[in-house]
Amino acid sequence: MAANLDHDETLPTASYRTTSMGGEVDAGFQTSMNEAFSNVTEPNGTWTLYVYDNWKVVSGYVSDASLTFNPVVGQINDGEATFVIGYNDGYGSSLIIDIEYLSYMGWSYRLDIDTQEYLFPKADYAIYDEDTVTITWLDVDDKGFRADLTHVIDQTGLEADQAILTSTMKITNLNAADIDISLFSLADFDVNGINDDMGQLVNDNISHIRQTDGPYQVEFRAGGNENYQIGNYESVGFPLVGIDGDIDDLPNGENGYGPDNIATAFQWFSGPLSADSSYQVQTTVAVGGITAPEPADPVNSSDLIFADGFD
Repeated sequence: MAANLDHDETLPTASYRTTSMGGEVDAGFQTSMNEAFSNVTEPNGTWTLYVYDNWKVVSGYVSDASLTFNPVVGQINDGEATFVIGYNDGYGSSLIIDIEYLSYMGWSYRLDIDTQEYLFPKADYAIYDEDTVTITWLDVDDKGFRADLTHVIDQTGLEADQAILTSTMKITNLNAADIDISLFSLADFDVNGINDDMGQLVNDNISHIRQTDGPYQVEFRAGGNENYQIGNYESVGFPLVGIDGDIDDLPNGENGYGPDNIATAFQWFSGPLSADSSYQVQTTVAVGGITAPEPADPVNSSDLIFADGFD
């Protein structure tokens, strides 16, 4: 987003996003060009940049410009650990060191006006930086709230078969009025890629998953959640993706499950989220038989500070 300049000023070198048209006082809203490029099958080629300026007195020029695509699909790495964002909707398909531990991680939401839960749709873009990725929805399902999901993978000081994945979901109310929203984090574990796992809920915010006849273990943990559930994917996951068409709050169970395809879900209620304010929750996943670090409890912010660095 560029500021208004006088005729003798130079636009600073920086990264800029597309926006709607702004006025002399208020800047425009951020927009996405992804849809315009949805049919581009080969981005490598010759691109032509056109610049239109309504200033009638002085001529200007563009000395240098570049176009960067930020696809959602990709991966982050640290040491021997890899986390793959495998789908266009922003869900991780694999958490891998020597084997696959996590086969799916997704987020769902429900506004107070909704009659069911919804998976977050295809994201607008993602920004990757070695061990970190931030996935952004500029306006989730056109319902007036933004979401920024940041994943960080870390193997610092750990053994070669150990790693920690920290995921932070931040939502920002773009409406002029308050909204009520519930957030759900769902993780589907297939340790070593097979449905032969045991899962146990330690308390209301920690679950352990281990391979029945193997050494591999996972710990999944949430911060400040109010509801929770562990079970197979059908019992835990299906209600959160809107298959049943009903409102579903997690029932706070079960304490032990398997051997099967283990899934764990956590739920947060933000309550009224006022205009231009943000709400942030966090989960951690630890593999290799280590304890997952304690995630941050939900955080409320009155500032529009976006994870991707654009104000």
